[in-house]
Amino acid sequence: MQTKKKFGLALSALLAVSMLGGMTACSSTPIDAEYPSDPGFDSRSLVYWNTLNPEMWNLDCAHDPVIVEDNGTFYVFGTDNYGPFGYQIRKSTDLINWEYVGVAIPEFGDSNTVLAKGEAGESPLQEVYDYLAESSKFDCATLWAPEVYPAADGGYWLYGSWTTTFGSYRSIIFQCHADSVTGPYEYVDMIVFSNNELMDAGLGGINAIDAAVVEDPDGGLWLSYGSFSTGFAMIELDPETGLRKDGYTYDMIVSGEITADQYVGEHYMDIRNTEGSTLSYHADVPVYTGNIATEEYDESKWTTQSSYYLMGSNGSLSENYNMRVWKSESVDSGYTSLNGINGNKVSGSFSWREKAGQASIRYDYFCPGHNDMITTSAGVNLIVYHNRVTMNDASKHYLFLSMYDFNSNGDLVLSPNRYAGESVRTVDPAEITGLTKGEYDMVQLKTTTLNNSGQATPVWCTEGVKFKKNGSISGAVSGSWKMYGDHYIYLEIDGAKYYGSVMPAWIEKNGGNGGLTISALSEKGTAIYFNMAFEKE
Repeated sequence: MQTKKKFGLALSALLAVSMLGGMTACSSTPIDAEYPSDPGFDSRSLVYWNTLNPEMWNLDCAHDPVIVEDNGTFYVFGTDNYGPFGYQIRKSTDLINWEYVGVAIPEFGDSNTVLAKGEAGESPLQEVYDYLAESSKFDCATLWAPEVYPAADGGYWLYGSWTTTFGSYRSIIFQCHADSVTGPYEYVDMIVFSNNELMDAGLGGINAIDAAVVEDPDGGLWLSYGSFSTGFAMIELDPETGLRKDGYTYDMIVSGEITADQYVGEHYMDIRNTEGSTLSYHADVPVYTGNIATEEYDESKWTTQSSYYLMGSNGSLSENYNMRVWKSESVDSGYTSLNGINGNKVSGSFSWREKAGQASIRYDYFCPGHNDMITTSAGVNLIVYHNRVTMNDASKHYLFLSMYDFNSNGDLVLSPNRYAGESVRTVDPAEITGLTKGEYDMVQLKTTTLNNSGQATPVWCTEGVKFKKNGSISGAVSGSWKMYGDHYIYLEIDGAKYYGSVMPAWIEKNGGNGGLTISALSEKGTAIYFNMAFEKE
């Protein structure tokens, strides 16, 4: 089986939404519930950093990851920031421990062969190099942010990107093909060239890097791209070849046969300072049409919603990177969020530590982003992304995965924990006040616009939040909580309203315990998280 961003049926849609009513508490004793067990995260990871030996990487040195599933094994492809050039591949059967496989495009070369010798190593990318090398500013030998997607013939298509220099809009997205997921991948054709030195033709507005492919319910195939330019654009692909359906080429632009608008595709999102678009289509996501804030829960008020979920990474890669979400009923238009064009901010720089250097957990979430989305063959929704593990230190980046779900409004919410093999399930309200007797840690992300700049202000964990059986919240913050459906939760915290999902999670703080996490969005589209607070072992 090959799995990628196809028909991502929300796992929550597979669960009955008729259970548990609107109760805020059940019996005084927690039910017999299943929580994640110790996943055995590599103890060396996040501590030992080795850029020279890929065999030792595991989570180390991963950047701009994309993920595919092939016959029960998962493969992550990443940008060539360290080590061998040609798109590094690592694999896993448990989504927790990762083994370096090799590169997708062998013999690509390195900065010496590509830049000094004027050739793309012995790889098949000479045509791409020749187009880019017409620029006197060409000083980048690194291939940027790949996309890998199952090909119609049973093999795989790799959509690579190459730019002339860091920050340049003179870039090319190209397609390669391989019979197997690990390659070797051979060059097929160029998809789009954002030649900003051909401004009189109207090119250079949308940077041709960061390709992402999504399939619509009718079998149509679409490629989204763009990075820190005038937004994201969309090109329809031929499902049989994975190439442009319209057949347009760069030479047609040069000769004046087509316009720039025709060539670059539909400019479907005008979002500056954002990159790394990725899309996933989710059919029949449960949506509650009642007003849970003011009315009693009514089981009959559930419906479903089918949407494309678009994620992008906003802000400076090394200062304030954060992940945002938009959704639309149409693949190539109409994307919006609770924040309008700003997107729902589902993750950013935060920590489950109470302050810098505190030893309750050995890593932070700093500048997480450039993610991919996958629904596994087991029906689990996952986001894969790179993360820096020390606040305000962008020098090292690691491969992270987290589960995602949807709140009762159909908005995507992200588990603020590393994936440990869990899945969304029915949660009894009694579990909220079980295990830790209602004690929680809280992280409340800051609301920022798309144009925020400068170093991210760290968001440290707030301890001492108490969820009580009577539906009240006290301690560090005050408010109320109400569960409804099978695992949905409504929160009022200091006057603000939040809608979220209660999910199992492996809580790594204080030695690690299986428990519950709550991830919710405010009415303004900013995330709030709660982790069960276990005492230190």
